[in-house]
Amino acid sequence: MTKFQVKIVLFCTVFFFATIFLLSGQAWAASGEEVEIEADVLEFDPATGIMYAYGNVKLRQNEIIITTSQLFYCQEDGMVRTNETVHFQSPTLDLTGKGMWYSLSTGEGEIKEVKGQGNEVYFSGRAGIISREDITVRDGSYTTCELANPCFNISARRVRIDGEYVKIGFGWLELKGLKVLPLPPLRLPTDIDWPDLEVGYTNERGLFVGMTTEHPVSDRMRYSYGGSIGTKKWLSLDAGMTWQTGKVSMNTTGSYRINGAHIFNTIWRYTDTWGQLSASFYQEWGSEAENIGLLQVTHPFSAKTSGSLFYQVEEWGEIKTHGARISGRWIPGFTFGLGMVHGEGNLEEARLGWHPETSISWSGNLVGTWSLSANATYLWGKGMNAAEGVWRSQWISLTKDLHCLVISLNYDFIEEDYGLGFQINW
Repeated sequence: MTKFQVKIVLFCTVFFFATIFLLSGQAWAASGEEVEIEADVLEFDPATGIMYAYGNVKLRQNEIIITTSQLFYCQEDGMVRTNETVHFQSPTLDLTGKGMWYSLSTGEGEIKEVKGQGNEVYFSGRAGIISREDITVRDGSYTTCELANPCFNISARRVRIDGEYVKIGFGWLELKGLKVLPLPPLRLPTDIDWPDLEVGYTNERGLFVGMTTEHPVSDRMRYSYGGSIGTKKWLSLDAGMTWQTGKVSMNTTGSYRINGAHIFNTIWRYTDTWGQLSASFYQEWGSEAENIGLLQVTHPFSAKTSGSLFYQVEEWGEIKTHGARISGRWIPGFTFGLGMVHGEGNLEEARLGWHPETSISWSGNLVGTWSLSANATYLWGKGMNAAEGVWRSQWISLTKDLHCLVISLNYDFIEEDYGLGFQINW
C-alpha cells in the first residue's frame, strides 16, 4: 500500500469517528419515534445499546427537550438518565432540577429538587413525578406568583398538577415563607382568580378584613362581589359589574351596609380621538343621604395638557354647579389644575356665583418600592378671597409595594380620617 493510500485510509477513519463521537446523532426510541441527541462528545456501546453524551447535551423527541451536561440514553427501552443539573421541557411543563430519569416510551419519570411551571402555576419541591402531561410534587409547594421568592404559596407533602386543576393534601398557606393558615385537602383550578384580600384599620371601620373576587362573563363583561367586616359594628356587602364594547364602557358598583348607609354608583364613558364624554350617578341612602349626577366632556390639548367642561346636580336638583377646568403635567410628578366653578341653589353664600378653583397633586417614588402621593383642591371665595374659600380635598398616602402585597398609610386632613391597609393581590 502506497503512502498516499495510507493517508486516505487514515483520513476516512478520523472522519468516520468524528461523525459518530463528536457530532449530533440520531437514534430510535422503543416506541419507534426518532430521537435526536446533540453533544460535544457522543459514545455508543453496541453491547448494551446505551448512548453516552457529554458536554452541552440536548436530547429531543418531538416536543420533548432535555438539556444537561451529561446524559445516558438506552435505545432499547427509551430510558434517559442524568445525575447533573437538568432542564426538561414539554408542551405543558417547564422544569429544572438536579438529576432525573425519564422514559421516552411511557412519558413517565422523576426529577429531583424540582422547580418549574406548568398549566399557569409555579411549583417546587423535593422531587417531581412526571406522568405525561401532569406532575406530582413531593414535599413541595405551588403558587401563581412568578417571583423566585413568591409572595404567597400553598405547601403540602403532596401537590399534584393534573390538567386544569391542582390537588393538594393537608397543607399551609404561606406568606413570604411564613406559615399563616392551615388548609384541608383542596382541588383548585389552575386559572382561578384568587380573591383580593385586604386587612387594615380606619376610623370608620375599626380593625377590618375585606375580600373581593372578580369573574368574567364574557370578553366584554366582568362581575365582582365581596365584602368587609370591622370591629366598629361595620359590615358591608359589595357587588359590581364592568362592561366595554368598542368606544363605550360602563362601571357599576353597589354596597349594602349594616349601619344603614347603602350606596349605588355607576359611570358611563364614551371615548374617541377627540376626547371623552362621561356620565355618572352616585346615590347614598342612610343618615347622611346624598346623590350626585355629573356630566363631563374632556378634551386633550397636548400630551401634557387637557381641558374639561362639566355640569353637576346634587340633592335632586337643589344644588347645581357647572364650569370649566384645565389641568397639566408640566413638572415631572406634579399635576396642576385651574378652573372656574359656578354654584347655584341650596348653597352657602360663599359658594354661590363664580369662583376660581385650584388644585395640585403629586405622586412619585421615594426609596426602593416606597411611593408617596398627595392631593389638595381649594375653591376660592369671590374675588380670590381666601377667607371665604373652602378646601374640597386634602389628603396624603404612603405606599409600600411588595409585588403581591401592598401596604398603605393614608390620612384625610379634612375628615381627619386615617387608615392603614394591607392588600394582598394573588
